[in-house]
Amino acid sequence: MNGRLRVDALGSAARGAAALPAAATALACLVLRDHVPCPPWIAFIPPALAWASIGLAGHSMESLLMSLALSVGLSPLLATGMVLLPAGPHEASMVALIAFRQSIAATIGIMTPLALVSAWIGGAVRGLLDRANPPTWNT
Repeated sequence: MNGRLRVDALGSAARGAAALPAAATALACLVLRDHVPCPPWIAFIPPALAWASIGLAGHSMESLLMSLALSVGLSPLLATGMVLLPAGPHEASMVALIAFRQSIAATIGIMTPLALVSAWIGGAVRGLLDRANPPTWNT
């Protein structure tokens, strides 16, 4: 593995890890939707913005997909851990199983399309910014 490839892999892993807490929190809010005082879609705004910023960074497609895969793929595990923390020892396995199943379902149905669309929007904004000519203030 050459140096440039290693730096690119570490950078995409760092971007994916930065988006991971927001994605996991959104999944935990969706699992605990009866106990959260706001509408469930509000919780998906921070991960959508994080994924749009990954797309806005304008890196290669492999780096983009690695960042999205890391944040989307590991978010059900982190969300299960977040939901499991306040559970008692007698009900921990049942809570973990239910939370993990709901997190996986939400990841497949909501998070994956949202991540792809958000990164695409960020990339589109990056393309528009790259093509825009800066204003010339000299007359």
